[in-house]
Amino acid sequence: MTYSSSVARRVIALVLGLLLTAVLAVIAPYALREFGGVTRLDRELLLGSVIVVAAIGVVLTVRHVFFTGPVTIRTTPTDVEVVRAGKVREHWARADALFSSFVVRQSTNGIRTGSVRRLVVVTATERVEIVCTWFSAETFNALIADVAPLVPATDPAARPVAQSVAPTTFTIHRSPRRLAIRLGAIGVALVVLAVVMGFLIAEIDASLPAVPLVVLSAIVLFAIIAAPLVRAERVIPRQLTVSQSTLQFDDRVFPVAQLSAIRATPPGYVGERRSIVMTDTTGRTTVIPLGRGSDKAFPDYDVFVDAVRRATAHRPGILTLAVA
Repeated sequence: MTYSSSVARRVIALVLGLLLTAVLAVIAPYALREFGGVTRLDRELLLGSVIVVAAIGVVLTVRHVFFTGPVTIRTTPTDVEVVRAGKVREHWARADALFSSFVVRQSTNGIRTGSVRRLVVVTATERVEIVCTWFSAETFNALIADVAPLVPATDPAARPVAQSVAPTTFTIHRSPRRLAIRLGAIGVALVVLAVVMGFLIAEIDASLPAVPLVVLSAIVLFAIIAAPLVRAERVIPRQLTVSQSTLQFDDRVFPVAQLSAIRATPPGYVGERRSIVMTDTTGRTTVIPLGRGSDKAFPDYDVFVDAVRRATAHRPGILTLAVA
């Protein structure tokens, strides 16, 4: 199983970080004038302060949102590991560690402002607290239920099933609204940042091409941030068909006889992504993303998984339910 930081919350953190950078970039030249004895004639110094503050803010924000902040926790029946920036930072054997949770609810003047969720790991030699940055409550609860279950887990794929299935078609109702909201928020943040930077550059040195510079920078940043979000939405199929002999996703057809393993996200999983992973007899693996576990684009996902289970019932063990 894999549990990771929410993409939506990372986008919000990115937007807030860029806005804070813009504010600090505005304050920097005025602070130099008021407290540093710098005059308006020192345009190079004022412009340099804006560029330095903006560069540091963007680098720190990107580093935090994409590298040091996100946490991925992977679990197997025997081990638990913590991944940051693509590298395994912590690893424990389940038999040698005791797992629990510690949640601090933050509030200001009686108004709840957020929560800090930690996975607590105690072994014979250490006690480690992993801050699950940007984990949703659902994802964190699922993680704790996995590593510290109150009752023995059961595998739904092991339930007795029928030996045949009629061809069934499912539709994923992809709505551009969620993507539009994310891209809009990013766009607004970049526009604000561009306007502020353009205004400061023009005020410090009117001879510089402020408008082309900030517009080009904003477009490049927007493209870098938006491209993976758009791609993640476009690769989700619209129509799925399950029959006794094939699994079809839009125009891609996978004969069941040519598959050696199928791994599907459990229907009850409400993390950031759901998918079905198919491995053919040659060892080639294909991952089909099926959207987020918390949205309503695919309300029949549990029926789809049951249809796949029944379609592959004549090959025991080929289907497993786990987070890819």
